[in-house]
Amino acid sequence: MSRDIASNSSSATIKEAKSSLLDLPNEVLEQICRALSIFDLYNLRRTSYRLASVVTKNSKYICGHVSRNTFSLEDRVIQHERYMCLSRPTDFAWLNDLVLHYLAAVIVDRMRMQPSDGLRRLLGIPANDERSYILRSYVVEGLEVIQELSRISRNIHGSHPLLSFFSFKALLRYKSCPSQLYKENAPLAWSSLRLRSDQIPGTSPFHQKIPKDYLENEESQFKVRTQLILGLRCKYLRSLSRERLFQLRFACDLLHSMIKTKYDGPTSNVYGPSLRRHVPCEYTGPDYFDWKTQEGDTFRLGQSWVHWCLLDDGLRCFWLQWCGHKSPSYVKDYLVHEWNIKSEQQHSLERNAAIQLDKLLRDLTHPKLQNLFNYIPRSGIDKFWDNILEYHMSLTDILSRSSAEMRAVPWRVYFRDAVSADLFLV
Repeated sequence: MSRDIASNSSSATIKEAKSSLLDLPNEVLEQICRALSIFDLYNLRRTSYRLASVVTKNSKYICGHVSRNTFSLEDRVIQHERYMCLSRPTDFAWLNDLVLHYLAAVIVDRMRMQPSDGLRRLLGIPANDERSYILRSYVVEGLEVIQELSRISRNIHGSHPLLSFFSFKALLRYKSCPSQLYKENAPLAWSSLRLRSDQIPGTSPFHQKIPKDYLENEESQFKVRTQLILGLRCKYLRSLSRERLFQLRFACDLLHSMIKTKYDGPTSNVYGPSLRRHVPCEYTGPDYFDWKTQEGDTFRLGQSWVHWCLLDDGLRCFWLQWCGHKSPSYVKDYLVHEWNIKSEQQHSLERNAAIQLDKLLRDLTHPKLQNLFNYIPRSGIDKFWDNILEYHMSLTDILSRSSAEMRAVPWRVYFRDAVSADLFLV
C-alpha cells in the first residue's frame, strides 16, 4: 500500500513539474535548454510535442551551448572539428558529429605504439595535440560505418517477426544499400500480409514458405533475424569503397584494443609498430564469453561473440561509459548481461555470423594485412609518421602523456585484474 501511495505521489509530482514547465514562454524554455547536456536535452525533447518543437526551431542557438556543457574537453580536444564546422548550422546533425569526434579523440589519445626497433618505449599522440586530427579524422570515418552496421540490426530487431522472415527471403533480389533495402523491402512484405490476411495460413504459396511453428518458436525467429542482419551487413560492406573498408577495419581494431583480456599475448613486430604492448598476466580466473586458451586469442582474431554484440550495440555503450557518467565498468557489465540472457545456441549463431563478417571484411581489404597503419592511405601515412618522428626525436615526448582531463575518462574495459604494467599505458 505504501509503495502504491509513493508511486502515485511521484507520478503526480512529475505531472505537476511537466505542466509547470509547459506554462513557461518559449524564450524561457530556450534558455533552459541551453543549460542542459546532450543527454538531458534529448530526454526533455521526448516529453512533449511543444518542447520538441521549441528545441528543433531553436537548435542553432541551443546546440552550441549544449556541446560545451557535454564535452568538458571540447575546446582542447575537438576544437579543430568545431572550426571546420563553422560553415554548417549548429543543429542536431552537427551535435551528433561531435559525439563521434569525441569518441575518436578518446581512442586516439589512448593509442600507444611500440616501435619495431625493440626498445622499451611507447609512442603516441595525445588527443589534445592538434596533430592528432590526422589520425582522428580517419577513425571518425570508420566509426560512421560502425554506426550504419548497428542501424541495420536495430531496424531488424524492432520489426515484426514475419517482416524479418519475408525480408530475408527477398534479400537477394535487391542490390541497394541496407537502409534503402530495408525501406523498400518493408512495404513489400507488409502489403503481402495485408492482401492475404483473410486467407488461411498454409493454403497459398506465400504462406507455405513459413514454418508452422515460426511465430511460436523464438529460436527460429532469432536465427532468421541473425541471418538477415548478416546478409544485409555483407551486402552493405560489398557496396563500400576499398578506402572505406580500410577505415572500418582500422577503427574496429583501435576500438577493440580498448578491451583488455587475460589472453592478451605478445605482438610480433615483423610488420612494423605494434598497436598494443604485451602486458604479462596470469591465465587465471573465469573464462568470459567464448574466450578459451586452447583456441588462442579469439577476441583479437575477430572470432568472438563479443564482436557481434558490439556491432549490434554500436557505440552506445562506449559513449555512456566515456561521457555518460555511467559506471567505469559499464561496457563490461553490458557485455556480461547480454551474454547471460542468451542461450548457447544463440551464442553460436551470433559468433558464426561475426566470423563470416570478419572474414568478408578481411577478404575485401587484405587477408594477411597485420600492421594497422598500413590501412591508412600513403598520403596519410607520410603525414602521420612525420608527427611520430618528431615525438621520437624528442626525449621529453618519447611517451606522450594525456592531459589530466583525458586521463579521467574511464576508457579501459578490463576482463582481467589490472597489473602494474597497465599504469604505464596512461
